[in-house]
Amino acid sequence: MSNIERIEKLASAVDVDMQEDVESVVINAGKYVAAVTEMECSVKNMQGLKGQDYRDRVSQTDTARTRAHNAFIDAVNLANRLAESVNAEKIYTGSSERRAYGDFAFAIVKEIFESRK
Repeated sequence: MSNIERIEKLASAVDVDMQEDVESVVINAGKYVAAVTEMECSVKNMQGLKGQDYRDRVSQTDTARTRAHNAFIDAVNLANRLAESVNAEKIYTGSSERRAYGDFAFAIVKEIFESRK
């Protein structure tokens, strides 16, 4: 079963008022992947910046990426707790390492792109 299928299955298993919490996993995955992309592009385009300007720009993009990552991790953990509460399959069973969560976010976004019509 794909990640998207597990998320959809969980969304249909929880009460209607909790479905948005489950679906936020997909939204936050996209936001995290976008933040990583923006940070990587910014780093490549900061070659002309020096000193404090460089540090400020790195700090700004890194903070945005970290916030997006934390929001994604929180959404996944909430969805997994909801899954436990309704005796459904967890949507994420990987490592608790931040990098593993990031890889999961990318896998979700990749599935969306590959399955679009």
